[in-house]
Amino acid sequence: MGMEKKKWQVTKVRHLMTRSGQMLGHCNSDMVFIEGAPFVVLEWGDYPDGESVPLVTVQLDPKQLDRLDWDEAEYMYQSPIEDPVRHN
Repeated sequence: MGMEKKKWQVTKVRHLMTRSGQMLGHCNSDMVFIEGAPFVVLEWGDYPDGESVPLVTVQLDPKQLDRLDWDEAEYMYQSPIEDPVRHN
């Protein structure tokens, strides 16, 4: 998915993370909405002018998002997210 340059409205989401089927635990990650759909941002990149863009994202099911009243996260995601980044 090509990401155009723009200002991102970023919030925080708390979720479980898995890698290769193994549970890693709870994480707080950035979340953005792209065309109205929620995406967790696992990695950001920068343009030469310093503007950030989501590089690694996972689309979330909005039915699995619950609002929180926490300082560290605005949402809780009910299903584990599989880390799409390959780790050696």
